[in-house]
Amino acid sequence: MRKNQIIEWLENHGIEFDSTLKKFKLPVRHCSLNPVEIAWAGLKEYVRKNNTSFSLASVYELASEFIADFDDKAAQSAIRRTEKVETTYKAADEFVENTVEPQLIDDVSDTETNNLSDASDDSTELSLY
Repeated sequence: MRKNQIIEWLENHGIEFDSTLKKFKLPVRHCSLNPVEIAWAGLKEYVRKNNTSFSLASVYELASEFIADFDDKAAQSAIRRTEKVETTYKAADEFVENTVEPQLIDDVSDTETNNLSDASDDSTELSLY
């Protein structure tokens, strides 16, 4: 759904919204940053723990129970969990940028680089005959 379609739908249903809000984009393959994926994992865990008959009807019934019980508190919990993970990722990234990266040593030192360039200069002057 495009942004203008969402705005039109909200206006048609009399729902107030902040027009300065941006569409939220999630990084690819980072399910721990997606509250929907957290809820989906909770649903699968609930079905796995409570499925005793191993029938499709049982899975459907358990999934329906989970969805019916998934209230605003559960949604807020999933969102808070992703926010904690995001904070952890940011702290780890900051640590690497500020502590680890400045201490990294180049494999090729300046002296070796100069020697390599001198050798290449000499090789152009050499003749095979």
